[in-house]
Amino acid sequence: MDLEPHCSQNFEAEFPTLSTRDMYECVECGFETQSSPSLKFHIKLHIDKDLCLMSFSKRYDVYKYSLMRTGEKQFFCSVCHYTCSYEQNLKRHILTHKGEKVFSCNQCEYRSSRHAHLKRHSLTHTGEKPHSCSLCDFRCSVRSSLKTHMLTHTGEKPYCCNLCDYRCSQTSHLKSHMLKHTGEKPFNCGVCSFKCSQQSSLRNHMLRHTQEKLYSCSLCRYRCSRPCSLKSHILTHTGEKPFTCSFCDYKCSQQSHLKKHMMTHTRKALFACLVCSFKCSQKSILKNHLVTHSKEKSYSCDFCEYKSTQQSKITAHMVVHNGEQLYTCSFCDYKCDQRSNLNVHILIHSRETLVSCEKCHYSCASLDYLQKHLMTNCPENSKVQC
Repeated sequence: MDLEPHCSQNFEAEFPTLSTRDMYECVECGFETQSSPSLKFHIKLHIDKDLCLMSFSKRYDVYKYSLMRTGEKQFFCSVCHYTCSYEQNLKRHILTHKGEKVFSCNQCEYRSSRHAHLKRHSLTHTGEKPHSCSLCDFRCSVRSSLKTHMLTHTGEKPYCCNLCDYRCSQTSHLKSHMLKHTGEKPFNCGVCSFKCSQQSSLRNHMLRHTQEKLYSCSLCRYRCSRPCSLKSHILTHTGEKPFTCSFCDYKCSQQSHLKKHMMTHTRKALFACLVCSFKCSQKSILKNHLVTHSKEKSYSCDFCEYKSTQQSKITAHMVVHNGEQLYTCSFCDYKCDQRSNLNVHILIHSRETLVSCEKCHYSCASLDYLQKHLMTNCPENSKVQC
């Protein structure tokens, strides 16, 4: 704002200032600041005609208004880069470094260093959700949660990892993701030695100990402890494969399977067996491979004595008990409970004979069938050379 001509002529004469070390003081009202431009603007508050109609009941109101107009932040944190305009904000900020949580909830053990956080926490007890989404039925108790929710409609992912291409809509998700790069696993299971980088993974793991399987499939006997697992299982009945590879024609029903498949394109053998020369790109595959050395069959069927070294084989075996025949031939009425059997059957239609006996004219589409043939008809050459 510009001063009136008659005011600018006598500006310094009418409103002299006292300068101390690092401080400037207005002699009219005693206002102090470390910034010379801020003081000059403050003095204009005394003589500006545009402000003559404004009345300040307290000297602090003049000071507060001056900071608002200049944007000056004259309070600095000695621990971090935090700056603010008001001393009480700085004092409140200092509590975050000291770890002091002076505000406590009278209904639970929650404590906080800020009263605003306590007030926001209290809404979790009352169940009040004053903030609502204008695009759907979502409601929440905290405005910041609504702001985060709105990103689901816009698809915006403002937070990105500086080590890979990962992007997300929440800072908490980014923090959890960064643990994958550092290898840190701060969450521990109290029952076994399991460790993980995300609290959600620990919750899912704990369900293995409680053996709670609250979710069941309406089409078969499958039961699980997580709704997402049931959702993935349902796709085995519908045959839907929503996840597709961008490099080839591969499709699958689970995103985790797609991630594993993508490693076949990068061909990075990150994990190596210490017993033999086996290498692979996935930790889970290496874990399954190591079982072949120990011969330990840690997975067992709940209905019979069948045991296996892999959970996937147990899942395939369970079909025998519930009588499911999930795989059907597209050329005839043939049905079976295992994909491998269907693949062998399909060869009958295509009349492909992949293997043959070296002692006679017998040929078939499966190594298993050839092995049986050799055991019964050519026992002296009962081993199949792959």
